[in-house]
Amino acid sequence: MGLIIDSSVIIAGERGTLRFSAFLEDADADTTAIAAITASELPHGCHHAVDAGTRARRLAFVEAPLELIPVLQFRLIEARQHSEIWPRLSGHGTMIGAHDLLIAATSIAGGHELATFNRREFSRVPGLRLSDLAPGLRVLTRQAHPDPLIEVLDFAQGYTSAIDFSSYDEALAVLRATNVLEEPKPRLRLRVPHSSIETL
Repeated sequence: MGLIIDSSVIIAGERGTLRFSAFLEDADADTTAIAAITASELPHGCHHAVDAGTRARRLAFVEAPLELIPVLQFRLIEARQHSEIWPRLSGHGTMIGAHDLLIAATSIAGGHELATFNRREFSRVPGLRLSDLAPGLRVLTRQAHPDPLIEVLDFAQGYTSAIDFSSYDEALAVLRATNVLEEPKPRLRLRVPHSSIETL
């Protein structure tokens, strides 16, 4: 049994909301891996960057974990697990994304825990054990490096204070317009309420 890291964790490291190197130090390096589809998702997301400099920086960041962390193959045992999860979720109307389904099957087949920030979706999968990311988040405040955590909290405070919650319909419209109700995706970012509304 080990730990599988999905793309949301690595993306958090690239964006500075998670000190990825410290996160890996806390994890057991000998039992940490990524699913094969994640090895495709990571560079794929980088290639969408319009700016060449940003694209190069992101590719350099994701190539490091791809070189250091073992990539698990999708074999017959994972395929059979995938075939069991698929109809169970679709039959209950709780289907998750196709890539996430591959990651879940890989995790369950190998008896691994999954480290992800997309708990909302992965929690629908019966038998999938999700890792507690609290230790990984605590590294934000270690070694006198609280800035990423402070920035995240500051953004959250600014975001919520910019919404008028006295009107349910108006607040809901703002939440939808700023992507807060969307499923997490590599290129999808939460937008500041006033700027997003002005450009709609």
